Formats: sequence, structure tokens, C-alpha cells
Amino acid sequence: MKIDIEKFKNVMNYRTSCIKVSSAYEIATRILPPQKEIISPKLLTPRQTMAIIAPTGTGKSKLLHQIAVQQITGQKLFGKVDVFSKPQKWLIFQIENDEYRLNSEFKKLLNPLTKHQKKLVDKHLFIQEQYDHFLSGEYQFQQMKFIVDEIKPDVVCFDGLIDFSQGNLNDDSSMLHTIKCLEALARGTDPKRAVILVHHSTSNKAKTDDASGFNRKDFSRNSKTLTNKVRSQINIVPNSPNNSDILNIVCAKNSNDREFEPFSVKLNGQNGYYEYDPLIQIKPSRAKKPKKTDQIDLVKKHLDDLNVKKILVKDMVEKLKAEGMSPSSARSLIKKATLREIIKKEGKLLRLL
Repeated sequence: MKIDIEKFKNVMNYRTSCIKVSSAYEIATRILPPQKEIISPKLLTPRQTMAIIAPTGTGKSKLLHQIAVQQITGQKLFGKVDVFSKPQKWLIFQIENDEYRLNSEFKKLLNPLTKHQKKLVDKHLFIQEQYDHFLSGEYQFQQMKFIVDEIKPDVVCFDGLIDFSQGNLNDDSSMLHTIKCLEALARGTDPKRAVILVHHSTSNKAKTDDASGFNRKDFSRNSKTLTNKVRSQINIVPNSPNNSDILNIVCAKNSNDREFEPFSVKLNGQNGYYEYDPLIQIKPSRAKKPKKTDQIDLVKKHLDDLNVKKILVKDMVEKLKAEGMSPSSARSLIKKATLREIIKKEGKLLRLL
């Protein structure tokens, strides 16, 4: 059952200001106080929503906890990204991590801090412990509303989005309704609160390769609705498919300022922090498979590029594999090129006709 957001706003005493229209000149000449940046460059500011997107098993919660601790204690995030505002009060809603996981994780995160920094974390970071049900019903929302009113946080995080869903998040209307409900919950008595939504990326391997490319805004599940609704988005993807100790941090959207350049972080096993490592190179997206209409021409192209009339079959297979093809597909393509009389197979050699 979906929550009636209008009813929910009324229950929360949701305040909306009157519609105001001003001239462009008046707006341009208005003297405003400096805008508070929670995370630079204006990735997270009051009143606005940021999304953190990562594949399953990447350690999204660990990263969110580290971001909160480092903002509160005035450290650069990952030793790379600046924070400019004073310590903000953070509230994280989640159900995935039990008390043992949280205990182990925060022991590591707090261990290298000074006594003063630990006091700051004690006063500014609050986390909901494990809950046995999804937090998507009206009763659960009322409980969370009470917690928000009691703690009065500056930043409210929902980790992960699926646990608070109002319907199928692959459906545009359900995704939009979910985001609106969570923003209404977070900002019910204070519209200045910032919101962070943690969500899974698509499970499609090709999409994972696009985390830092031209399609980086399409990295999350139902990316169109989510990306359009948030003001900023950070994509997180393993640098290697083998483990998540090294992660690539990519800015997919920043409506308030420039997008920062992608960088890599490495997990410090002793203190539990991901740390910026300038020596790690972000691996490029894997080569995409050519269109079927262009595949036959690849065989001739490689022979032309090598300026030779003959090549070993196994060498041609390796050339085609570098184009993103499997060995079996490469051999099948060579067979098709032979049938079309583009090349002729002579034992272990291929000859250009």
C-alpha cells in the first residue's frame, strides 16, 4: 500500500511557503549570505538531495559512514574532497547492517580519532539499528518522523532506497513517489535539511562499465527518474572485478557546480578508511562489441592496418577479442568472412583476397 503523501505532509505539519515571483534584476542584485557547503564543490548543500550509487557488495554503507565521520570531524573526504561547513548532525536510516557489523565498522572508524573528534561523532552521528521489516509502511514512517523530530538532524540518509520503496522502483511513478515521501519525511519541520539517497546500480555489466563514461548518469536502477530528481550523484564502482578494496569515485551529476574528476580510493585494512591513492589509474571501460553490420569489415581492417596479406588464424582471433568479442564469436566471424570471399583460409593462415 502506497502512502498518501498529501495526508503524510499534513500529519507532519509540513510547511510550504507562498509562491514568490521576483524580477531577474532584483534577484541578481540581492545580497545573499555565503551558501553552506556540506560537501564540496556544492555536492551536498542544505535543502538539496544527493544520490550515492554503487553495485551490490561494494560497501555503500561503509562509504556513507566514512563520509559522515569525516565531515563531522572536519577531514577531507577520502583525503581528497573538501568539507567547508561546521560539523553537521547526521541521521542514517537503514535495516541491512546488524549491531555486530556496525560495532566492528565504527570501532575501526573511531579508533584513529582524537578524544575531541570522538566527542563530535558522539553528538553528531545517529544510526538506526537493524529492523526486521521494510521501512515502507505508514506506521514505520510515523516512527521515523518521530525520530527526525527528536534528533533534529542537518542531514538525513536513507540506506538503501529499496528498503523504503513505495511500490516497484523500476516504475517511474513509484520511484518519484518514494523520493517525494522520503524528502517530505526528512524535511517535515525543517526544509533546510539535506538528504542522501543510497541506491543500487544496475546489475547489467555493460552499465557498470559506463559508471565513468558518457552514460554515467544512467548508472543506477531506474536512473532517469532518480537522476532527474536529485541535484548531485556520485557513482562508486570497483576498480577491479575481483574485489572492492579499490574503488573508483565518479561524479555523475552536480547541478550546483562543476563535476570533480574521477579518482580512486584504496581500503586501509588497519583503520577501515578508504583513502585516496593518486598512483591508482582508473581502468577504462572495456571495449564495446561492434555492430553486427560492421563486424565483417573488422577482419579486412586488421589486415589492412598491419599492411600484410596474410595472418595466422590465432593472431586474428586475438585482434577480434580486443574488440570485445569472445573467442567463439571471433572464429565464427572469420568463417563468415571466408564465405563472403573477403579472406581465404589456407591451413593456419588467413589470406586477404
